[in-house]
Amino acid sequence: MTLEWPAPGLLVACVVGFGVGVATVGMVSTLYPPARDHLLPMALVATASILLILVLYLVAGALDIRSAGDWLIIGYMVALVLAASLAVGREMAQAVRDRVPGSVGVKTAAATAVQGRT
Repeated sequence: MTLEWPAPGLLVACVVGFGVGVATVGMVSTLYPPARDHLLPMALVATASILLILVLYLVAGALDIRSAGDWLIIGYMVALVLAASLAVGREMAQAVRDRVPGSVGVKTAAATAVQGRT
């Protein structure tokens, strides 16, 4: 069994999709947590990102290179799924830290500095 790499153009499309996804996550994360004045900008960033991917996909279809459009979508979705997984993992770790009782041997208090040392 041999592993065949996709054509270089398809890899470029995947990297472009991944880049758009990472840029979207980066812009939305700067507006997080959503405050009253951040909801519209977050919606606009997400909408613009989806529209950009849609336009690029339609252009790829018009140029009869639909497989490049498919790889563009794959790269975009990988970025979004990876970011969502990291965010959920971080929140789950924080929830466990907040709810683990000290009776099972988990230290939950921060260490204090020693007084009198120079």
